[in-house]
Amino acid sequence: MKLVSLSKLQRYRDRKGHFEAYYDAVSHATTQFIDFEVATDNKPKLYFVVMPDLGLCSTYIQGNMRKLLSVYKPEDSVVVIGTQSYESLKNKSVTIVNPMQSSEHFELLDVCKTIKTVSCNTPNCYDCSRLRECTES
Repeated sequence: MKLVSLSKLQRYRDRKGHFEAYYDAVSHATTQFIDFEVATDNKPKLYFVVMPDLGLCSTYIQGNMRKLLSVYKPEDSVVVIGTQSYESLKNKSVTIVNPMQSSEHFELLDVCKTIKTVSCNTPNCYDCSRLRECTES
């Protein structure tokens, strides 16, 4: 029995080693493309998060949620595109300013309008002047 257990342990250790390489590659790619800025002032932030609709990218989803929750403050707001983490973020008391929206079917213009509405309706918090070109036809 000990020989069988040792064989299984070695097999699982090898599998874990393969997964660590994958996890490191995904983590590196995520930090390469998704870099959250460090807050330079005390104004509330508006975060834009894109998540998948299906749970096929669990490492990506967990990494994004962990990173967002590490920088998120209760006075901040979040625009979420993708249905996978929408309810989870709501359950963690994250202020999501848009209704649940599929990442496969969304209009960028509508997202820009949502961002502009939130930005311009929060006095002295966000600079909405740069959103003009995005929301005007």
